[in-house]
Amino acid sequence: MSTQPLQRSPIHMAIGAALLLTVALAQAQSGFTVNTLTGAFYPNDQSERLDNDNKAYGNLPRFVLSAYLAGIIVDNSRPGYVQRSAVWPVSTAATVAAANRFSSAAGMSTHAVSDNGVWQGLYDYNSSGPKRANGTTITAAATVSGKGRPLDINNQGYMVGYVYQEGREIGHHWPTAQGVPLDCGGCFSNALPLAVNNQGVVAGWGSYRDTPDSAVYNTPVLWRNGAVTWRGNSAQFGTNAWGVAINDAGTLVVNSHDRAVIYTVSAAGTVSQLPVQAGRAVARDINAAGVVVGKANDRAALWINGQQFDLAAYLASKGVSQANTWQWLDIYDINDKGSMLVHYRLPTDAANTVRKARLTAKP
Repeated sequence: MSTQPLQRSPIHMAIGAALLLTVALAQAQSGFTVNTLTGAFYPNDQSERLDNDNKAYGNLPRFVLSAYLAGIIVDNSRPGYVQRSAVWPVSTAATVAAANRFSSAAGMSTHAVSDNGVWQGLYDYNSSGPKRANGTTITAAATVSGKGRPLDINNQGYMVGYVYQEGREIGHHWPTAQGVPLDCGGCFSNALPLAVNNQGVVAGWGSYRDTPDSAVYNTPVLWRNGAVTWRGNSAQFGTNAWGVAINDAGTLVVNSHDRAVIYTVSAAGTVSQLPVQAGRAVARDINAAGVVVGKANDRAALWINGQQFDLAAYLASKGVSQANTWQWLDIYDINDKGSMLVHYRLPTDAANTVRKARLTAKP
């Protein structure tokens, strides 16, 4: 398939017209409230997510005897510990503790949260398939076979993720309660969705060949209604590139792992490379204002209007007292208010220590 421009729908055009105003608002933040998130499951993962009300959703470690007897090891090599859905409320306190999201009998862990905070994509270690929650009401999300995990969910409850089948992860989407494999449009081996926006556009990656005898490459892919609408190629993005995030304006964020750079692709199909001041760059998320977050040269970074900012310097310019004393490692989520979830390390911490914090944007 040749690379085609992303089709620009009327809703994309309307959102695009407001984008400059949204970016201006994002840059006009007066500062941030810093909350450390206590009790988070497995410190160096990125399972927490922010909704647009600044609540953080994720998981706490929970000991389960049946898991212990089965020898399940999921938390820092401790047998019997599983993830349990939790939420960190909005607070101005320096340290915020999580509350359990569901009943103690539920074996649920949170892996996806909608922007409006209404929907969650859940994994249940007690059953074979993923589940979906509307508020605290949990319903099954069926699969044909295999154990599945959600990876993202939008404001309409449309969920994407994968199901283990035949020893590999098969990309699925859940437009209804029944999961359906995503058509990868003639891919060589597999395709996997990683994000979905509120217009139902799904972003991810797939493995392809240009000819039957050419080398296999991984490239960013977009789907709508379960079918491929666009994919990149190795000349544009390198031989191992993934679409990792997409906002409601249709701006796609691509990590090129072999080139160690970040690209954005507009809804009209314009490809741009984000500048990187030093080292490798990895993107994690993009918000409605087009602010991209992630890390560069193993330091937390963000890109505003295509310009890279080191998070420490950015926070210092906003008067955040911890800016010059904490080591800011990564930004792995940003909401439309500009609030972020980050990994950090204190000066006295061991080199492998990872802590988590929420940076709540002040208007």
